[in-house]
Amino acid sequence: MNKELNEKTLLKEKTITSVEFDGEWYFKVSDVSTYLEEDLSDVETVSLPLKGGAIECATIDFLKAGRKKTERTEFDKKIIQALNYKPQRKK
Repeated sequence: MNKELNEKTLLKEKTITSVEFDGEWYFKVSDVSTYLEEDLSDVETVSLPLKGGAIECATIDFLKAGRKKTERTEFDKKIIQALNYKPQRKK
């Protein structure tokens, strides 16, 4: 999960098809999957009639809930530990 997932970012992104329906934004799941470079097959979708056909869309909440969580490798854990390291200064 390299990119942060938030509604404002998705709305600004030109490559993602979005539509407002009943006060909520829906995003085309395949476009978001391509943008994030992630598998979003577990996202709960709704078929909406867009561009002459039914397109699988999801709200930002469903997209966040359906993102696959990947375990951090030991290397990633060590990098995060090093980035958060704050040495104590001796007085």
